[in-house]
Amino acid sequence: MTRRPLDEALREERRRQVLDAALECFRREGFRGASMADICQAARMSPGHLYHYFAGKEAIIEAIAEDDLARRLAEVERAAAAPDVLDALITFGVETRDHATSGGLGGALRAEIAAEASHNPRIAAILTRFHGRLEARLGKVLAAAQRQGQVDPALDPAVLAVVVGLMADGFHARLASEPGLAERERMLAMGAVLRRMLSGR
Repeated sequence: MTRRPLDEALREERRRQVLDAALECFRREGFRGASMADICQAARMSPGHLYHYFAGKEAIIEAIAEDDLARRLAEVERAAAAPDVLDALITFGVETRDHATSGGLGGALRAEIAAEASHNPRIAAILTRFHGRLEARLGKVLAAAQRQGQVDPALDPAVLAVVVGLMADGFHARLASEPGLAERERMLAMGAVLRRMLSGR
């Protein structure tokens, strides 16, 4: 039976309610410290209702990662359509900083999830898929930027995408303990360094 648009809208609203509550709990208690009971209480849902949407914490993390991936891919697509791809990517980095410091998937929570991945194969698989999809698309965008003369043609765009991803991950890990790194002026200065590294000039 096909769900009606109203049913889908309500389901998405409830799903978002759970994810927002989970993010709040993970930030406050940590991934391991936050229980499904905590998330139920924050979401104001019964366990049976919540489990209708998510089977457990891993499923919630997968949904959070998917949402974050969709946002990042949309920004990469926006950069791909920009006259200056590098400038658009740097702007994306600054906006990611704004997102991370205003209630999004910030540095501390990213570090929590990465730590969990070191001994939780399912979380590790989720992150591997996340990085693989993002880096594959970013590599194609950087290859296009090479053809436009914006990126050093001597660099392998696929490897470059991985390096940029590692730099972003490192930034977010440091952001958890050094929030001053997210000051806009410092972000723009780091962006200028990244531009020089990528362009080779």
